[in-house]
Amino acid sequence: PVPKLGICYGMQLLTQLDGGRLGRGRGREYGLARLDLAPDPGPLLADFGADDVVWMNHGDHVEVVPPGYRVCARSGGIIAMKNMPG
Repeated sequence: PVPKLGICYGMQLLTQLDGGRLGRGRGREYGLARLDLAPDPGPLLADFGADDVVWMNHGDHVEVVPPGYRVCARSGGIIAMKNMPG
C-alpha cells in the first residue's frame, strides 16, 4: 500500500475510512505524557527514546486500528500508527 501519515484528526479519519474503530475517551489526555514506542516504530519515530515526553491534547481515541495497520506509539492511548504492506 501507499504509506499514509495521519496526525491527530488525520489519524482518526484514516481509522474511520480504513475500517478501524474510534471511541470517546473517559477523560481527556491533556498536557505532558510519556511516550511508549513499539519495538520498531518506523523511520519517523526512530530518533525518539522510551523516556521522551510529548504534549497531548485529545479526548477521542483509536480503539481498534484498521486492518493492515499497526501501532507505532502510545501515551495512554494510540498516538501513532502506520499501514503495513501485505
